[in-house]
Amino acid sequence: MKNTREKAKLTQRKLDSQTGKKGQRHIISDTDIAGFRAVIGENTKTFILERRITGVTTAPQKFTIGQYPAMHVEIARDIARRWTQLCRDGQDPTRVIMERNQKDGVIYSLKQKTIKRITVRRALELHIEYKNPARGSVMFYTNTLETQVADWLDRPLDDIKMEDIIKRAQKVAGAVSNSRAVKVLKTIRAIWNTAKDYADSQGIPCPGNPLKLMRVHKMFTVDPKKVVIPFSLLGRFIVHAEQVRNDPTRSPGIRMAMRLYLVSLFLGMRSGEARRLKWDYIDLENGYFKLPGQIVKNKKTHIKPIGPYALSIFKELYQRRLPGNLYVFPSPSREKKHRGKHISTNRAGEAVILEGMPDHCKFNPHALRRTFISLADEINTPRKVLKNLVNHISGDVTDGYCVKEFNPQKEGPYLNRIEQAMLICRDKHKNNEPLPTLAIDLFPKENDAEFEKLKTERDELAQEQNRVAALTKQLAEKDEQLRQAKLEIQRLKRALEDKAA
Repeated sequence: MKNTREKAKLTQRKLDSQTGKKGQRHIISDTDIAGFRAVIGENTKTFILERRITGVTTAPQKFTIGQYPAMHVEIARDIARRWTQLCRDGQDPTRVIMERNQKDGVIYSLKQKTIKRITVRRALELHIEYKNPARGSVMFYTNTLETQVADWLDRPLDDIKMEDIIKRAQKVAGAVSNSRAVKVLKTIRAIWNTAKDYADSQGIPCPGNPLKLMRVHKMFTVDPKKVVIPFSLLGRFIVHAEQVRNDPTRSPGIRMAMRLYLVSLFLGMRSGEARRLKWDYIDLENGYFKLPGQIVKNKKTHIKPIGPYALSIFKELYQRRLPGNLYVFPSPSREKKHRGKHISTNRAGEAVILEGMPDHCKFNPHALRRTFISLADEINTPRKVLKNLVNHISGDVTDGYCVKEFNPQKEGPYLNRIEQAMLICRDKHKNNEPLPTLAIDLFPKENDAEFEKLKTERDELAQEQNRVAALTKQLAEKDEQLRQAKLEIQRLKRALEDKAA
């Protein structure tokens, strides 16, 4: 349909003089109120208001006021003026009931529209359906919302204001922790972004995400608890885990948990990925495994060699595998609901592993991965190799051309060296021999040239890390400047709108 436009003050005489034409729509923009228009169709004359809702929408929204001559032009103008103020205040005028007594005694009422509204619960469902997060993330999102904002689950997103979110986050920070408050903000931001994308695609009204431009991780100071097994206790830890694993008086679940801990330590695996290992992922003959993207945190297929020590544990488990169970670490429970499933997080195993450690020592399954990475870094493992071994995302474009299936064992020597360092710590503990001050001193320095080469490579890596850190800081500063510029643009737009009105 062809559109024609003009600017003029909307009056009764102006509208009476307009006649609709077939296949054409004539739009008259009022010169007094910005966004107030009359749309002249073939058979109708409709008043509309086109305004942006401050802090909610980034693009102007169209609101139908009424049709002429059923609604007088001055009444429509008064409504447009009031709706403009509501938009400036961040409210959707179509949701507000307005009444006014005119001098002539006429009363008009704008009834609330019955339209679809996306609730917090529905936003979570949409996020799970369209973003397909990992199973652990789904449990985390659900638990966070049900425990911290349970009273909001059936509340529409457009009824939740920025001040409501901040107050709730502050309440969670005071009652639980700053870390939990940040997680609540991140969860709300994630599901709201998905809900907004879905609503835009379906033509359903949905306010913009008030947290979209906020750096929620900086709103509360969080001190992460990075538990790690100290270098001085590493040998003791391995010896104790091996003793419990081979102790026939221990329960099958505890012994299986020890095998899981040792594999996670010697391969630097995430606990959830290790527990979900299937025999289909492992090539025992060639000594490597291939994790599919659906069980990996970053959704990327992970191909990794297996060192001799971890491989021996896998072969032992393969000999004892249960018929019908596809998992490497099957659930030891005999209950029907656990049959054919993998081992769960074993809290009893965490308590048992601490029995052989000093009282001040702390432990959780993720500490094994941190210990692996820390030791690998101490013995000068090249940073690119280490990132590949633990499946951290690399920013190097060349990675896209390097296909890991070409040779899964190319990182094997580095993994074997890390494994060797762990076994040396174990043997020294067994023989009551002192550990060196530095992990790199676990290896003999007979080949000084090779040692100096590793040292030089480590220094170069440190310089590269410093350069990356400096660039990251510059990027953060530019990002902050861009955010401030966006806010200033929004402020200027509002000022221009106010001036035009």
